[in-house]
Amino acid sequence: MMSAAELQAQALDAQLIDVDLLPAALQELCSVIGLDATLALAGHWPGVPLYIPATASAEHAIAEVIGLEPFRQLVKVYRTDTLHLPKIDAAVRQVKHRVVRQLRNAGRSNREVALMCGYTQRYIEMLNRQDRDDAQPDLFED
Repeated sequence: MMSAAELQAQALDAQLIDVDLLPAALQELCSVIGLDATLALAGHWPGVPLYIPATASAEHAIAEVIGLEPFRQLVKVYRTDTLHLPKIDAAVRQVKHRVVRQLRNAGRSNREVALMCGYTQRYIEMLNRQDRDDAQPDLFED
């Protein structure tokens, strides 16, 4: 069974994800095993230490989650280390909000964006209001 974070990560188009928005630990992992494998790994073991064995085998739980080739790369770099993977909920939410903004800037309606991103239309409208409020200059700023 997939976690909510894994489902959210899969719902996103990898082409739209800016790796720079992810936590540093996940950015480093992306450079080793790629974005898809990183999101799968962090989604499967969120916020818990993950021991990387000395050798990679197809039967290992990590290989079953990310695939054998990414697992081999992971073992090559992190052999016998313990990774501390951050939870990806906040990162996925941040990325999805960025996608919402991109879709709105591309002329999509609030309804279309809500359906595409798995949010309610009211939530999209609230994000739009927050963006407008953030863009307003502060009257009391020197």
